[in-house]
Amino acid sequence: HDPELHDKIWSAVENLPPKNKDVFKLRFLKGLNTKEVGEELDITPRTVETHVSKALKILRDQLDHLMIVIMILHYFAK
Repeated sequence: HDPELHDKIWSAVENLPPKNKDVFKLRFLKGLNTKEVGEELDITPRTVETHVSKALKILRDQLDHLMIVIMILHYFAK
């Protein structure tokens, strides 16, 4: 694993808006399902889904350039 890539991804997660970050971490890092995240944060499952969707869009926008680099490196590594 590339530590620099890991740091960039982690930095992008840490820079998410607070509620998006909380939901993202509980859902994907702690492995809770939508209902469990909602119960933990006292929000509806629909609100959880909205925060996940916003978080993923932000991360996609911020990390898109990294995905291109990864694909190029993977291609030339063959």
